[in-house]
Amino acid sequence: PGMIKRWHAGMASRHVTGNNGLKTLRSAYRFCRSLELLDGDPTAGIKRFREDARERYVTPSEMPRLMHALEGAPLRAQTFFLTILFTASRPGEVADMQWKDLDFVGMRWRKPTSKTGRSQEVVLNPIVYRLLRQLPQVSDYVFPGNDLSKPWNESTQRKAWDRVRSVANLPDVIAYDLRRTMASWMAQHGLNLSVIQQSLNHTTLQHTSRYARLDVQTAGRALDGISKHMVASNRFFNDLCAPLASEEQLPEVQGMKEAEEARTCDAQTRPLADSFETDPPDMEFP
Repeated sequence: PGMIKRWHAGMASRHVTGNNGLKTLRSAYRFCRSLELLDGDPTAGIKRFREDARERYVTPSEMPRLMHALEGAPLRAQTFFLTILFTASRPGEVADMQWKDLDFVGMRWRKPTSKTGRSQEVVLNPIVYRLLRQLPQVSDYVFPGNDLSKPWNESTQRKAWDRVRSVANLPDVIAYDLRRTMASWMAQHGLNLSVIQQSLNHTTLQHTSRYARLDVQTAGRALDGISKHMVASNRFFNDLCAPLASEEQLPEVQGMKEAEEARTCDAQTRPLADSFETDPPDMEFP
């Protein structure tokens, strides 16, 4: 027990690795006890290090850099990382993707299993669909390794991602953060937690609830609406609830609103047919 305590304490700077090692040791000792090879468990009483949930994701200001970096990446890396991003999937799930799991007619990807132990059906957007169709089918796996009978391993994935994030100047973003990015953007655009939960294939809302606080616009509208009800009987405060006039806003805010109005105006002047185009001319179905 003393040796394990000293080892675990020495892993404080790498607490996730330390906790994973402690978990593996406990499983091994419990297995030995089930075989009556040991009387006790030397890991008993050792507390795991506290792990704060990782919250890094690619922000709107960083996304153009990431798209530029992926645009210049090799096809396999480009497809791999965009599939993680646009399907909100785990890197391991994408690595294990097989051609038999893809339905190009229905534009679906059926994951036979996942970390939660449940199967999941995912819609392929046109970008992922087109990129997947360009990949050569040289193995059962969509992303095979040097050994075609095995999927792309983590080491090779990490090297490919290191090149992408270096070009994008996102040194602290890992590949798994792409999955978190999709969930974060969904929350910021007002999608409810049930939709995000289904997209991430979480079994409960407990793991999805971290994204609730990112939906600040929806929460802000709700707070504003309730505030107006609260002060409706008071003329002074009721007048203060009126929308801010342009002269009351900071110059930076005025500039952002003018740019947004210009984009909206431009979108409204485009031909109506463009807004209803669902199948681009180069989209081909088998």
